[in-house]
Amino acid sequence: MCHQWLSIAGLAFDIVGFLLIAFEWHLMFKREMHERLQQTVEVFEKYKAHWTGDQYEEPYLEDHTIWRELQKLQAKDKRVRQKLFYPGVVLVVLGFLFQVLGSWPWGLTSLGLRACLGNGQPSPPQLPSPPSYESLRLLLFEERHGATGGGTRPPTVGLAFCS
Repeated sequence: MCHQWLSIAGLAFDIVGFLLIAFEWHLMFKREMHERLQQTVEVFEKYKAHWTGDQYEEPYLEDHTIWRELQKLQAKDKRVRQKLFYPGVVLVVLGFLFQVLGSWPWGLTSLGLRACLGNGQPSPPQLPSPPSYESLRLLLFEERHGATGGGTRPPTVGLAFCS
């Protein structure tokens, strides 16, 4: 198996983890916007009652009597947010690790994973070293002048500097 597939799996983990975290952020954003809108309405009603001379009753004046129910709701909300956030973080970290493993040079032969060639086939365990400049020059000379080259060696190539 090609180890580059680990990078693809890592990217999938990253995107799913990010989307879980983004969904949790979106829920909190909607809640905060609702709370701010509610506070704005309450302030408006309070000032309206003040200017018209009416009696204003605080909408949350009796909340202390139902504090147990509010605590249960808050704990439930916290559990829902944790179920979204923590798996998202784990998936992002796993995605990072998989991408590192998928990008590791020359594969992970200890795990039986090797680098792939462009055609999807695993590459050989060890690639040959590239030819030296001298051997390439000799091959080119032999192609141009025949295998024997007339008993001569190819001329030495030097660098010319222009003034």
